Amino acid sequence: MTSGQELAVMASTKGGAGMQMTIDALLTVLRKQGDWVEAQALAEAFQVTTRTVRSYVRRANKSRQIIESSHRGYRLMANAGEYAMPSARITPVAKRDNRLLMMLLSRPGAQSVYDLAEVLHVSDSSLSALFRSLRPRLSERGLHLARRREFVWIEGAERDKRRLIRHIMREHPLADFPSPVANLPAGNTLDPTETNRLVKDVLDKNELACSDFGLDNLVIHLQIMASRISLGSAISDTDLSWTGASDASQHAANEICSLVGKVLGIEINTAERTYVSLIVETNTRRGQNKPEELELVTPSDLRIAREIAERLSWTYCLDDFSEEFIRRLAAHVNLLLRRAELGMEVPNPLLDKVKSDYPLIYDMAVRAAGIIEGSSGYAVSEDEIAFLAFHVGGYLSQSPQKSGRIRCVVLYLDYQGLGSTLTKRVDETLGIRGEVVLAEAVSDYVPDQIDCDLIVSVAPVEAAPDIRLFVVGPMMSDSDEHALKNCVEDIFNTRRGDSTTSTLRRFILPDLIQFDPPVKTREEVVKLLASDCERKGLVEDGFEDDVLERERLSPTSFNNLVAIPHTLRPLAVQPFLYLIISRQPISWGKQKVNLVLLLGMAPYERESFMNLYGDLLSALADPLNASSLIESSSYEDAIERLEHIIRGK
Repeated sequence: MTSGQELAVMASTKGGAGMQMTIDALLTVLRKQGDWVEAQALAEAFQVTTRTVRSYVRRANKSRQIIESSHRGYRLMANAGEYAMPSARITPVAKRDNRLLMMLLSRPGAQSVYDLAEVLHVSDSSLSALFRSLRPRLSERGLHLARRREFVWIEGAERDKRRLIRHIMREHPLADFPSPVANLPAGNTLDPTETNRLVKDVLDKNELACSDFGLDNLVIHLQIMASRISLGSAISDTDLSWTGASDASQHAANEICSLVGKVLGIEINTAERTYVSLIVETNTRRGQNKPEELELVTPSDLRIAREIAERLSWTYCLDDFSEEFIRRLAAHVNLLLRRAELGMEVPNPLLDKVKSDYPLIYDMAVRAAGIIEGSSGYAVSEDEIAFLAFHVGGYLSQSPQKSGRIRCVVLYLDYQGLGSTLTKRVDETLGIRGEVVLAEAVSDYVPDQIDCDLIVSVAPVEAAPDIRLFVVGPMMSDSDEHALKNCVEDIFNTRRGDSTTSTLRRFILPDLIQFDPPVKTREEVVKLLASDCERKGLVEDGFEDDVLERERLSPTSFNNLVAIPHTLRPLAVQPFLYLIISRQPISWGKQKVNLVLLLGMAPYERESFMNLYGDLLSALADPLNASSLIESSSYEDAIERLEHIIRGK
């Protein structure tokens, strides 16, 4: 351990043995030390008592925890570096009490205090202090912390427990889970953008289609492979003696590995190349094969993946996982079980990073591993658990359940408990639309240091142009609540419009729009568009018949202006929208239409596609909007009108 005098010299700008005790000075010492520092050493360095040190630690952790403590002393948390920057924007993190609550709420049965102390890296006395701080919070929700000898558990109604879990999950920074590539250790690294382009070019040449999600997954595995090789932990040839990938996937993998090896000046052995071919196989599709029909994904893999998704959703009060996530997870499970069968180990250089910095995501991955073990009988290593965490954390960081919520800061009057009352009222008003990410006294507010969408304050304060300010009384009235609900809906609808318009050009491509085609009937339109889609390789066999079967059940036209034909099954190779604008009415059953929007539904990217479809349907239901779109004269004109319609609806 470093002595107090050595610490003083380390951080002092004047070279003296003593320093003035400030939060900045404390952070400087902990940052330079980079490890645990005993409280007594800090006290000696600043010539204060250990009680004063504890007081400054509490003040430093007031807005969010940046210093952790244990029986070994104090150290700066891994994600605290940004706090040293004056311009840092505040992103709240899960505090230790939240983590302790989640451990008690989500794990079955009573928990050993010794196990809890070890996981949290705290002393027995610190753990007891945490228990004391939790009791009032539990009591507010009708729950009770019980203890018998070394075991503790939470008593109360399951409904109240799940409400508390949901509240904690709102506070937890799932959206801050980083790209694994950004945290790889120093060594051979690839430029993500250039690697993305390189991989896509090779896949295109080998006639392999890949979604954005799959392409990102491939690039991540290539980065980890390069890091693994640079650290001397490459997969050995004897580890991987099995095949299963198609000739196209093997050829593409060999070409990708040769290019990566040339860029980084490394040798990529046969085992690593074979492994990459399997990653290619599970993230691409050939010709018109549906992703679900990949030979490497079995019904058993899908069953395991679905069970994982359902268990995580229930345990952590999450929205349902998407079909795309389940399918990708099933492919990963397949590879994991193949490795397990052979006793093959794939080192994950980010294991310690995920475990230490994202404990909740890692805990979710542990639960997923437990389901895999229970279904297969194979043990899942910690390296494999970290790979599972990439899937879960990466999905949740981009999931609408987090990115779609309105981030709200509450600035209250620090008097007689008014703060907690106002915060609770705002939180209830936000409902599923948003979350309170920070609550503090209005007197402590610092402009430009809060990352949020909405500030609810008891007094006018300075706010950035893109942050909505809503002023309420110290005790929020019913009229305040009604006005806040309207404000939240306005923000939500604006953001939904921004999200929808950003996806328009992704699904409606320039060659998927026709003006005044030579067709007069529904059947002619369907035949024209289906044939063009087949030529472009967008749909599978039977697409045209399925569209007509859907029309036979019930015509998709409405308002004598618009028709939105689609299949009964997801028969598109990739999701798309095909638009026809005709100034001459087209016969569509018993109606006449001027707009036809053909939907190509694929088995993946359903969520963003269906969100766009829903918004278009809602907007075009207004005859004025539909009439405006009919006046379009070009692709750009049509897209701009659609953007205007969606934003203004």
